[in-house]
Amino acid sequence: MNYKYEYELCDEFIKNNSNEWDIYPETYSFDIYMFHKKSMIQVGIQAKLRQNIHVINQALHSIYMNNGKLKKYGPHYIAVLVPVYSYDLIYKKLNILTLSADSSITPSLIHFNSITVNEHQYRHGIPLVKLQSKAGVPSPKNLSKWRIGALKLMIKYNEQGYILSSDARMEGINPSNLDHYFEYKYLEPKIGRCFKMKLRDPKKHPAVGYEKELEDLRVYYE
Repeated sequence: MNYKYEYELCDEFIKNNSNEWDIYPETYSFDIYMFHKKSMIQVGIQAKLRQNIHVINQALHSIYMNNGKLKKYGPHYIAVLVPVYSYDLIYKKLNILTLSADSSITPSLIHFNSITVNEHQYRHGIPLVKLQSKAGVPSPKNLSKWRIGALKLMIKYNEQGYILSSDARMEGINPSNLDHYFEYKYLEPKIGRCFKMKLRDPKKHPAVGYEKELEDLRVYYE
């Protein structure tokens, strides 16, 4: 089948695999991130309308740092999704599974293709919310580990009017990475050993563009 847009390819693949997998669009830097419902095996998928070097690079960049080492967090397996794939030894050598829209992916299929587990230090957790967006859309939002942590911080901020650097660290976020949004209130009393952090501009914060996901997360914690 010919697909005009990437999201059409992703929609078809998701429809064919939603019975066995919990599927999250545009999550953890992948177009599609999947959790097997029984085994909890994780697969990160990058989609392209053509099978070429660009999709290989995108898939590898999702799990490797620039120094060539695996990122701390990542899936058991990575895959590329294209309309029609042809077998290419390079994918096997690079430990990448190749899929098409009509592929029904199972743990046994992965093992059959001799794809080995990527030995990341940690696996991603199942996201508490699902991005309200299609997989494969142009200029997509992405529900990264950082973004999920930042949304949790915004829930706390909206409840109490400030956050602490210790709150950010609890979510795995370096407080200095929030300097674009927050500033320390050195003239206000400390909370324990920490200064309060407040938004520089109430209209600019990590949840801008993610309002629906923020609300879903808030409801989850009620």
